[in-house]
Amino acid sequence: MSTILSEKKTLSPWAKGGIGLGAGALLLVLVGLLFPTAAAFFPLVSLWCSCVLFYGALWVLHTAGVELDFFHRAAIIAFWAGAVLYFYWALGRRQFIYAWDYVNYIQKQFNTEAAFALGPVAGFKYIISTFSEDYTNFITLFTEFPFCLTAKTGDSYAFAQVFCVLPSLMLMLSGLTIKIGQILEIKNKFWYFIIGFSWVLTYPFLRMSAMLAQPDWFGLIFAFAILLLTLDYRFEKLEPGRFVLIFLATAAIILSRRWYLYFVVGYYFSYALLLFVSSAKLAKQGQKDLALRTGLLNLILILFGLWLCVKRKKPSLPVLALCELMLSMLLFTRVQNSGSHQMLLYVPAYVILFLCGAAGLAESIEHFKIPKLCFWVFTLLFAVSVRCSPLTVMALPEFVIHAFHPADLAEYQRLDELTYDRKDKPQIQAMAQWLVEHLGEGEVAYMIPDDMLYNPGHLRNCDLPNHALDGKLPDSFSVPGTHYFPTGFFDARYVVTADPFPLSLAPDTELGHRFNAVFLQLRETTHQQVATFDMGNGTVFTIWERTTPVTREEVETYLHEFDAENAKYPEMFSAVAENWLAVHGL
Repeated sequence: MSTILSEKKTLSPWAKGGIGLGAGALLLVLVGLLFPTAAAFFPLVSLWCSCVLFYGALWVLHTAGVELDFFHRAAIIAFWAGAVLYFYWALGRRQFIYAWDYVNYIQKQFNTEAAFALGPVAGFKYIISTFSEDYTNFITLFTEFPFCLTAKTGDSYAFAQVFCVLPSLMLMLSGLTIKIGQILEIKNKFWYFIIGFSWVLTYPFLRMSAMLAQPDWFGLIFAFAILLLTLDYRFEKLEPGRFVLIFLATAAIILSRRWYLYFVVGYYFSYALLLFVSSAKLAKQGQKDLALRTGLLNLILILFGLWLCVKRKKPSLPVLALCELMLSMLLFTRVQNSGSHQMLLYVPAYVILFLCGAAGLAESIEHFKIPKLCFWVFTLLFAVSVRCSPLTVMALPEFVIHAFHPADLAEYQRLDELTYDRKDKPQIQAMAQWLVEHLGEGEVAYMIPDDMLYNPGHLRNCDLPNHALDGKLPDSFSVPGTHYFPTGFFDARYVVTADPFPLSLAPDTELGHRFNAVFLQLRETTHQQVATFDMGNGTVFTIWERTTPVTREEVETYLHEFDAENAKYPEMFSAVAENWLAVHGL
């Protein structure tokens, strides 16, 4: 009997994990059936999704042939603890109001919570209904659990990502660090992992979007999974499990943000070229059967990697990364400009290059060891101190920004400081509260400025989780070809404008200041001043109340200011205005 028991097979950790996740899924089904409107249901779904993601990340590492030993696990935990402290410190030392792109996911989280409050069917239907949009609700499945335990402010949403996004992301990054070390046959594994992992983890544009409550870096989990599963895979044998993981990672990264498609296209095209070159090389070497089955600180770091790859005759990694980087950049910039969060498109290629550089530095660490270690520490400190601001174009630390004062950038730096660490938050809150108190049922206000410095989102979101102005203060009119003629202005009881009119982003093409100019000409006959708010930085806001009914002549006066735009986009200007006039009998 003892012999039989000793020979009885025990479940592997993978099987135990799968059974646990399956049991969790059944429990969720049971909770959803018995308590469909329970407030805990969506957070429990989110917790289960995060566990599935972490389990999937471990499975990717296993499939890619990467094993984490005690040293790697200890390093991941230590760096994660450091990240917690960093986010807590960085978010707590500033006053930032989340608006525009920086509040989209927070609003989606609130909306998804409201949908799940109606029941599981309504919740999942709401999430799936957004899968064809650029901002899907896919990420809300993973961010709800830590977010539900917070005060639900903008800062708490940004901080929640440390617990629901960063663990799986760090797991992928650590695996990618080890995998590239394996490909390059690194001997000094200790220094390579410490230098490489710390470098890629502190890369400013990796965390930039997270600091601004944009969890777009969530998609990098799947980008790194794709790299891990393909970097050294040449189809020597068919692996259905690997193919399924690649497919799932590709689908998930596209659901994270639609513009990750540019990475997918760029990387897979470059990977196909690599396979073709590898096949030709193998055929030339006589292995025809196998060939048929094969289908500035940063610059210094990259140079180390190129030197090592040339020395060891392993050019595939930097060539693949550079090819993917250039192709993705070319495709994306043909469509739109890159913001700080869209820099995530290029992070996978940079990570490969940086890790090659870390390998070159680690392998030669014994030569000029002290200067190289000092360089490593300096770059880490430089990267960690980079300001994560909405206006960030160049990743520079605070002390460099304050010391660097060229005349042509003085105004830009001033606006950067005003938006990153707001000193006018109490004034904005006071103005928002005034509107809340004076707007009656069904009444709306309209804010003409729509700029990074001041826009309606600042008033709506200045006191999260309270957002009493939702539905009472619509988005404004600013970008040609994107924003429709603002009929909300003619519906508004109150109009909010500013002196001087803020223009920090695109003064040559921005439409709001031209609309404001017409308002300045007509306001004495259509509105009266009822309140003013001094922001304390040279800007004074004035609230105007409409005193006369809207006429066709007034609407046409505003419309004629945009005759040039109307000629290009009549469906966004004259058609919208005429429809509004018809509805109102004018």
